[in-house]
Amino acid sequence: MAASEWWKVGNALQEAQHAARRTNTGGDPGEADLWWYISLLHLDRARSLWKERIGHTLPQ
Repeated sequence: MAASEWWKVGNALQEAQHAARRTNTGGDPGEADLWWYISLLHLDRARSLWKERIGHTLPQ
């Protein structure tokens, strides 16, 4: 996997982490749900990039 592809996976994981951190800001519960959803979208993107480049999914 090229360095740029690793960067894309790492970036998606970082974005997921940032979104997950926003779920516990003490605000509206609906907003927290939205941030969890966004986090899961970023995680799915990282998994997809990994699968495309490595050929199998990440271990669970």
